[in-house]
Order: sequence, then C-alpha cells, then structure tokens
Amino acid sequence: MNEADILAVLYSDTCDIERKVSAVNPDTCVTDNRIEKVVTGLRCRIDEEQSPVLLENEMQSFYTTYTLFTYPNANIKKGDFITVNHYGDTYYFQASKPFRYSNHLEVTLELKER
Repeated sequence: MNEADILAVLYSDTCDIERKVSAVNPDTCVTDNRIEKVVTGLRCRIDEEQSPVLLENEMQSFYTTYTLFTYPNANIKKGDFITVNHYGDTYYFQASKPFRYSNHLEVTLELKER
C-alpha cells in the first residue's frame, strides 16, 4: 500500500470539478466560453479553519479558510469551480493554485454563493 492509498481512508467527502473552457463554434466561428464538468465524484476531504479578525486588539469577527485534500494526480487547476458534498451539505468553492505533494494534493478554496 502506498502513501496516497493510506491517506485516502481520510477522504470522507466527494467533489465535482468544473472549469471555464473556450471553444470556437464551427457554425459561427465565434469563441464561446462555457463551464464544463471535468471530474465527478472525486473522493476528498475538506478542512475548515477559523482565525479571529482583530481590530485594535479586539476580536471583531472570524476569518474562515477552507482547504481541500485529495489524490496527488487529481485534475484540479487554479480557477476551477469545486462543489463539495460534506456529510449531507453542499458547498461551492473556487480553487486557488493547487500544491502537489508526493502523497496528496492541497488546494486552498474560496467559498462562493451559487
């Protein structure tokens, strides 16, 4: 069993990856931009971390960051739209630049409204 397989037991969530693509319409010769699903049902794990926002040494609110963990060969690119299913809840994110390790991929996510 390799390291990626060992980490996979932690992947309790699933996600779908969508990407903006440009294609020339052969009928009109116009470039169309559209969102295309590139991955469905990818096993992953989402992590949420909250940090306090301080203003003049007083806590004003919390800043939440989200990180996606998945397989090192996952097809995720900066700017992709990621829908995560986490214990019955659905979250929508946009990906920052993925960072690959030998045994997993980490992607910082920005929460989006849909």
